[in-house]
Amino acid sequence: MKIILFAITLLFTAHLLGAPDPMVRDNVTGFELTDLDNGRIKESKNGHKLMIPASTTKLLTGAYILEGLGGNYRFSTNLAIDGKIKDGVLIGNLYLVGNGDPMFSAGDMLNMALKLKAQGIKKITGSFFFDESLLKHIDQVAPAGDLDTTDNPGISALSCEFNRFKLYSKGKKLIPSPSLLQLKGKWVEEDFPVDTNNERADGTIDNWKLSKKREYRFPLHLPVKNPAPYTAQYFAMLAAQEGITLPTPTPGITPSSAKTIVTHKSITAIELVDLNLEYSNNLLSELMLIAAVKKRTGIAVNLKQAGSELVRWLIQFTGDKDWAKSKLVSGSGLNHGNQFSPHLLTSFLYKMRNKSYGDKYYRSILSISGQKGWLYKRMDTPEMAYKVWAKTGTLNYAGGLSGYLYAKSGKRYAFTILTTNFKMREAIASGTPKKRKKLEDQARTWKNNIRKKHDHQIKKWIREL
Repeated sequence: MKIILFAITLLFTAHLLGAPDPMVRDNVTGFELTDLDNGRIKESKNGHKLMIPASTTKLLTGAYILEGLGGNYRFSTNLAIDGKIKDGVLIGNLYLVGNGDPMFSAGDMLNMALKLKAQGIKKITGSFFFDESLLKHIDQVAPAGDLDTTDNPGISALSCEFNRFKLYSKGKKLIPSPSLLQLKGKWVEEDFPVDTNNERADGTIDNWKLSKKREYRFPLHLPVKNPAPYTAQYFAMLAAQEGITLPTPTPGITPSSAKTIVTHKSITAIELVDLNLEYSNNLLSELMLIAAVKKRTGIAVNLKQAGSELVRWLIQFTGDKDWAKSKLVSGSGLNHGNQFSPHLLTSFLYKMRNKSYGDKYYRSILSISGQKGWLYKRMDTPEMAYKVWAKTGTLNYAGGLSGYLYAKSGKRYAFTILTTNFKMREAIASGTPKKRKKLEDQARTWKNNIRKKHDHQIKKWIREL
């Protein structure tokens, strides 16, 4: 009788509690910890299991960029002419030429316009061309990602302001800022989420449809999917404010006979990678990666091809052929198609322990616990501050942390810790829009819990090793 009552109690309790939460039950965590003094693995769990690394991918990308470009490399953006200047008029054509600067800004464009004006040009008789031919134009960072998120813009050799814009609502009108021919918005009667209905009508227009049956918080911050005409129109708008009249820009190739008259230089590659490891900007990663591949191989590539080149280099750099079993389809980690193991990433960091570019060691530019980047508020105590130098990675149901730590004993380690819930990610990918939205909302709690668990494990290592 007691056995029967006990069984009934268990069933009743299970009914009240429900089945184990799939957000926890299906989590897979892997980690590896390697001694920097001798390369020996101190601890490992699921170390060779392929997992989704999210933005910890940028550790690999940053190193390839610096190997390919050099720490002191600077991206250039040029204005070239193929005519003569007479009485304030350029008799000929003007070319805006991009070479992949990932941080080209409105301020940089105004400065170039002022330099153009200083050379006596106020208008042109010919055409205004924009030239993005150095690199392949790519529609968006993550092909399977949300269309409407600003971390998923288009990629071009001619990009500016991180390829983002704002859309305002005024009465019945939708007004873009900056106000350019390429950027449009219109209200429609049908009901649909904005992230599935972006239309680029003729290859130059980003025309966003918004449903009258939905509520939006304005201004909407949206990605630019075709950055080259956006950048050229942006430049023409700023030039017009300085009294320089330019025709509507059109795509073109700069002839060899054209003369460069204005050049903007970016900050150095090591400074760009430093900023990217701190702020984790996807456009910076992808644009610099394809630019580095072009400089290293002479071939203009798409993101998948860049990922293949990154794998080839990793095998060569680390001497570990297991990188061939990994999956790298992007340099930013935004695309969930990336998969590699904690062991591979930790071994890479061990190889990088004494690498420097320009005048900076690679280890020194990572985020710092309690001090810098995405670790500014993590492990922020006197005991843990400055003990972890690492790169974070976060996607829905995939998160990680990878870098270097200083143990209480004075020992130094390279580490990677990754957690992935493949079943929940698959549920998002295959679910209805309503189901997807619910799972994405729940993912915020999942991310917070995983960060706490990862931090707990790292604190344990620091205190006990």
